[in-house]
Amino acid sequence: MWPGGLRAFIARAARLWAGLGGAALAALVLITAYDVLAGKLLGRPFAGTYELAAILAGISIFAFFPQAQMARAHVSVDFLMNHAGRRLNGAVSALGSLAFLALALFLAWRMSLGGLDNWRTGETTPILSIPIWWPYPLVLASLLLWALAAASCLAEDIDRVRAGR
Repeated sequence: MWPGGLRAFIARAARLWAGLGGAALAALVLITAYDVLAGKLLGRPFAGTYELAAILAGISIFAFFPQAQMARAHVSVDFLMNHAGRRLNGAVSALGSLAFLALALFLAWRMSLGGLDNWRTGETTPILSIPIWWPYPLVLASLLLWALAAASCLAEDIDRVRAGR
């Protein structure tokens, strides 16, 4: 249903985005390690570690969703479908892809509203004064890429069902 080049582009984008999420996660680990070491060795922990950890954790978590979708690595209950036919398995997979597509779009909608609200109010974190809205564009990009990945998987599922594979 979708051109192979488009699916390949989405898959590459999802892998790259997951790599950026991995970088955010690595930064979280380094900041946390620095905080612990500075606190123990120098008696001066890094102020704002919690704020940065929350921001980086949120960014990294959402960044992994598109790749998980393309790899079909989300949790599933296979033991129920082990004895089902190919068409039924394909239909259930399509239903799952459709559910993930709907979830990604719903979350993108709500996240965009939340980000705009935080942008309008100008709220910042209490210690480092980081604007609360700053991570929202990255999370929104993750959700939109996840929606594209889910739509691509849905198209692939529909093709499999039609072909009886």
